[in-house]
Amino acid sequence: MATGGTNLYRYLQQRLPGMIQKRYRDLPFDDGTIVPTDATLAAGVQELVAETVDGIGDADVLGDGAFDIPIVDLDVGEDAYKVLMIASAMSYTFQQERAMNFAGRTAQLNTRREGLVTRSISERRSRIAAFGDRRFGITGFLNNPNVSLDNSSFNPYDAGTVPDELFQFFVAIVRDFYLGSNNVGFPAGCLVSTGLYFKLIGTRMTDGATTLKDFIENALREDEIPFVIRKNQESESARLEANGVQAAGTNKDRITLYVRERDTVERMIEPIQMMPPDYVSTKDARKVFPFFSCVTPTMVHQPLGMRYIDVTKAVLA
Repeated sequence: MATGGTNLYRYLQQRLPGMIQKRYRDLPFDDGTIVPTDATLAAGVQELVAETVDGIGDADVLGDGAFDIPIVDLDVGEDAYKVLMIASAMSYTFQQERAMNFAGRTAQLNTRREGLVTRSISERRSRIAAFGDRRFGITGFLNNPNVSLDNSSFNPYDAGTVPDELFQFFVAIVRDFYLGSNNVGFPAGCLVSTGLYFKLIGTRMTDGATTLKDFIENALREDEIPFVIRKNQESESARLEANGVQAAGTNKDRITLYVRERDTVERMIEPIQMMPPDYVSTKDARKVFPFFSCVTPTMVHQPLGMRYIDVTKAVLA
């Protein structure tokens, strides 16, 4: 007996609610996790000026009747930082707009487009915060020329390196940081590459219960100052070389110790927003909606409150 289909195949399909969207990684250099970030940058600012003040002079022991009393004074100066505008735009054609209206999905798809624009601006802000931008002579959190750099010969991944040697290595770099800051700065933050991070959490101390990362963090807490080791891709050799922080073939990951306080390191931003309607353009049957955000470079006010240590890069199996 001949039979025919009683339904189109699409009648038998079920549609999942919502849309599946690609997941993006966090941007710790942009969201304030690493660099203290102030979102009150005033509209229209072209340059940000930070006033600096330092005390000069000393006191001494004087004999009776002496008049050569030492005098102290203030040394006042200022640092200027360029403000960059970062822009991106969303657009759609005349026919795309008609199709969205027909499908009843105009608002949904435009929200997705706006999210993509926002993401692209955030990613650019993150790269500038981490590495600066060589085109404008700007450096970032990971390559400030005034921060001391220790090109270490220590290899955390050597087969003969035991947990205590790794622990002593971290004790030594924190000690050098503290002494180098004239005993006034103790690091709360420690950025490491992804490979080194997993080396630390995958290595256990001799008690078999404590990971090396936990042991280091607990041992290096100073009074009420926590010592927290964080992983990030920007500290990896490939990223450093690709962004001009290191020469090609250096093959070193970077450890960064820093005091996480605004008087040591910070940045300012103007939140992401769409330009006014007057700046929305129509060209060749396409509408273009520009978005922007203004941002300062990463401002390192106290170079002694940071320190870079380059170590052999991780070799992942």
